[in-house]
Amino acid sequence: MNRGLMIIALFLAVGIGMYYYLQPTGSAGTSDAAFDITVQYRRMEPPVLNVPAGASLKLEVRTDEEGVFRIDGFGVSETMVLGRAVELDVTASTPGTYPITMYPASAPRQKIQVGSLEVKDSNRAW
Repeated sequence: MNRGLMIIALFLAVGIGMYYYLQPTGSAGTSDAAFDITVQYRRMEPPVLNVPAGASLKLEVRTDEEGVFRIDGFGVSETMVLGRAVELDVTASTPGTYPITMYPASAPRQKIQVGSLEVKDSNRAW
């Protein structure tokens, strides 16, 4: 009988501990992230930007061709000039995956996805 109670108490303690361990932290939505982005040969490095929801992003972008750099879904659009870095400030407020595109000056109607921004839900524990 005592052995059965000890096993139940052990499982109960482990379960309570796991419940508190998997709870989201309150500071997840106030983080900052900085990325140096390079677009060469119509590919972005790093190819995916992973951030928690609510993060403030500072992006420094350089490209090897002139055109418009854009983060779809955030209203961020900037004209790129060769030899100049562009700094962008973005708040990643809504969870989801957002394409990052270029419209090259040589073909302004051509939309090229060069990477993506993944905003993770800060309320999920896993």
